[in-house]
Amino acid sequence: MNVSGFHVDPGFKGRLKFSVYNAGSQNIILTRGVALFPIWYSELDRPTKDIYNGNHQRQMSITDEDVRLLQGQLASPAVLKTEIDALKQKFKFYGKLVKGVIIGLIVALVIWLVSSSAGPLDRELSNPVGQSKPIQDIDPHVSPDTVSRRPQGAVESTAKESPSTKKRATK
Repeated sequence: MNVSGFHVDPGFKGRLKFSVYNAGSQNIILTRGVALFPIWYSELDRPTKDIYNGNHQRQMSITDEDVRLLQGQLASPAVLKTEIDALKQKFKFYGKLVKGVIIGLIVALVIWLVSSSAGPLDRELSNPVGQSKPIQDIDPHVSPDTVSRRPQGAVESTAKESPSTKKRATK
């Protein structure tokens, strides 16, 4: 696609320069000397007073300034498609990565919730209703002999006895 203009003003003298843009989906190879752009000439039906006398009058070559103005990246649809395809691939990869991390976090959260709530449940299941707790769970100061001699239903006092009370109890 010619992007530099579509006509030459009357009175122009010099070489024509065309700026083109590849709007196609494939690269185009340009070879020096091969006819590329058609040009049509027409005659004016009357003389004109508006003769071209602009910056490009008598231009004979591509200047350093022309090249400087062409610098930079101008992507054709083919280049844009390639870049979009590469971004799609990155998005797929990172999408799978994020999905994996989220699933891993959910699994870890479920495991943590189950393990933190299973503690009290395990204790209840290991000590069903009607069974007595081990002696150490009742009172660590009571010996197993004392508990086995106690009548069923009796409650053990956890108050410490003084030495004088012990003497009276043994008499």
